[in-house]
Amino acid sequence: MGSCRVTLLVLIHSLFFLSGIQASHLILEELQSLQSSATQNQPYRTGYHFQPQSHWIN
Repeated sequence: MGSCRVTLLVLIHSLFFLSGIQASHLILEELQSLQSSATQNQPYRTGYHFQPQSHWIN
């Protein structure tokens, strides 16, 4: 029973912690030259994302 628990614990650990997030560092040159469709003149737009205090609704 004890070794079964250890085996299950190792399996769960490897599934959650060793799978990790993978990312591609491939840069697509054809997408780098695209222009944004949003207007550039937005003087009242904030430059940061508002983060309220803990347990407050945004």
